[in-house]
Amino acid sequence: PVTLVFDDVAAKYPDRRAVVSTRGSYTYKELRERSDRIANALMYMGIGTGKRVLIMLERGIEMYAATMGVLKSGAAYTIVNVKYPDERIAYICRDAGCSNVISTRAVVYDRLELFVDELQKRPLFFEDLENHNDASSPDVNIYPEDLCYMIYTSGSTGKPKGVMISHANLSNFLLADPKNHEFMGLAENCSCCLAMAQMTFDVSVMEEYIPLVTGKKVAYALYEEISSPDRMADLMTGSDVDGACFTPSYLTGLLKLPKGRDAVSRLKVIDFGAEAFPAGLYHRLREVNNDVLIMNGYGPTEATISCTMKIIDDAENITIGRPNANVYVYVIDEDNKEVEKGETGELLICGDGVGDGYINLPGKTAEAFITFNGMRGYKSGDLVRINEDDEIEYLGRKDHQVKIRGLRIELEEVESVIGSMPGIDICACASIRGKYLCAYYTSDKDITPESIKEYASTHLAHYMIPDICMHLPEMPMTPNRKVDRRARPVPELPEEEIIPPETQEQEQILSILKEIMDEGRFGINTDLTKIGMSSLDIMVFISLVGEKFNIGMSLSDLNEHRTVEELAAFAASAPKLAKTGQKERYHATMLQAADYAATIGGNGNLNITTLYEFGRDTDDDRLKEAIYETMEAHPGLTMHLESDDDGTLWQIPGTDVRSYEIETIETDDEEFDRSIPDLSVRIAPDAKWLFCFKIINTPTRKFLFTDYSHLNSDGFSVAIMIEDIIAAYEKKSL
Repeated sequence: PVTLVFDDVAAKYPDRRAVVSTRGSYTYKELRERSDRIANALMYMGIGTGKRVLIMLERGIEMYAATMGVLKSGAAYTIVNVKYPDERIAYICRDAGCSNVISTRAVVYDRLELFVDELQKRPLFFEDLENHNDASSPDVNIYPEDLCYMIYTSGSTGKPKGVMISHANLSNFLLADPKNHEFMGLAENCSCCLAMAQMTFDVSVMEEYIPLVTGKKVAYALYEEISSPDRMADLMTGSDVDGACFTPSYLTGLLKLPKGRDAVSRLKVIDFGAEAFPAGLYHRLREVNNDVLIMNGYGPTEATISCTMKIIDDAENITIGRPNANVYVYVIDEDNKEVEKGETGELLICGDGVGDGYINLPGKTAEAFITFNGMRGYKSGDLVRINEDDEIEYLGRKDHQVKIRGLRIELEEVESVIGSMPGIDICACASIRGKYLCAYYTSDKDITPESIKEYASTHLAHYMIPDICMHLPEMPMTPNRKVDRRARPVPELPEEEIIPPETQEQEQILSILKEIMDEGRFGINTDLTKIGMSSLDIMVFISLVGEKFNIGMSLSDLNEHRTVEELAAFAASAPKLAKTGQKERYHATMLQAADYAATIGGNGNLNITTLYEFGRDTDDDRLKEAIYETMEAHPGLTMHLESDDDGTLWQIPGTDVRSYEIETIETDDEEFDRSIPDLSVRIAPDAKWLFCFKIINTPTRKFLFTDYSHLNSDGFSVAIMIEDIIAAYEKKSL
């Protein structure tokens, strides 16, 4: 199981950062210990094999400790978004058969009515679980067929349906096999993976476990970064992200920002999914990063995250590639018979990635999961054909399931909810250009679009609430009295008088708007909240306007100043952002403060000691110069810490690195061998230099000894330093 693989990696790299965010981080040792404590706490309460646990936490790195802890106990988990309506959370909890709910005091106190009236369960507080007194490794037997997790997807009955994924399914996806294209692509090409998917979607499982079973770092994006391309770019750059999973639309928005382009230029691998990959994006991406590995993945939740992949190396012949390891695909007709190669049909996915069906829905399971050629198969509902290169060409959906801005939505679920609203006769939904969800409805009563959206918001996830609600005198029907989905009118925004810009500021804002929106007529009087901008478009627009006028701008500012005319006036009067420059001191991080306090009295040793052997002909002076150049390239290395009288800890930027003396030691081989244990000397946390370099020569060998304090370095830092020292010695640019 994935938990044992993670524990092996954690034992091998205990001090490496496993997951980082702007509000905290875990080393592998810390994440392992916290997940062990959670598992033992659950087992102490009788929660283990065969049990199911609902996780309801605010987005944060604590999610990883919770999910890993549940799995280590032998139980399975399902996750709900804390912003879901009460009804949806209660339904998922009951349907999944969850015996307990893991949450925090803050969330529970904010949703007391949910827990008391709907769930009727006493919550398990995460704060208590992670502080359980037993941090030993749980002794639990986990079998391949055991349930691992459940992901709830949109359902045609008006209720979400839970997909059951076993440990065998997940282990197959995480198998280090050349045919497991996405796993190998990310594992072999990057050291830090971005995690930005909602935890209620299975892409988040890939973002979590591929790095953590391969010793990589996860840069975990919080809501404020996900909702702001500007902040997302900062997170990617600041965390050295070189691998990411994006939808094409999100990356398109990121590439519109200078900071976003810079962050993307540093990536070594990008895994695309959830939407069709547009050919034009390939060229825009290559303009920024010509070397990045581009993967186009495909896979429904029912087939464990992803089941096929294509490496995109040109803008032609964009397909979803070939199947992963132990996955087999077939194209079938309405009678579940395989069609001839090149013919169009439904994609059937078979093999070890296919899940166990839908919980409590035997009819739906029997309909979608069949036996084919002696294997368990899932009928995807996607229309495809196999081309001459044996690659799968995606042609669209067979049923009424659509993707809006990369998120899968079952139209019938939205229709069922809106149809249950008092006064609504019939509701039918449609995707408009893949960007907007439109709800058509008939009613004899005066029901406004705003009231429909408000009603839907109490039953549906936010991304399933229609963008447009259009009243029809009567719903178009086919001769057999079914809704004629092809005959419904395409909604149009009302025509308005277009007033051209009158000032330079208005012209600049309009230019930004036209850059984001490919089509449409806009004037300075256009209501910007009603022109069909997606949430991503809005975020990019806010970032670009704020950058252009050097002001701090938020969504609330756009809601208050809805036209270009109003925005231009706001931009002119808003206070300008202060230009940043280097300060004399900076607040220490919480991690630094904790480590500093633990070691200032001489308790413990947080050194990272390494010894490298160089060729005996290595020139000492040239090696010293390479070390100085590397230190100059990494100014954070030379900072030191100082504490105020009141106990406040500060980081003080370093001075001239060349004032640090690199010691050269001449000794003989026997003496050197004897002195190796004594080389490492404890670096005091309040020392001026939180590192040590020594060149050691014997008659036959040459070594570079390095010692770093954990207050400014970690395992990845050390690896980067030696790579840069070697590069500088070889006269390469850093």
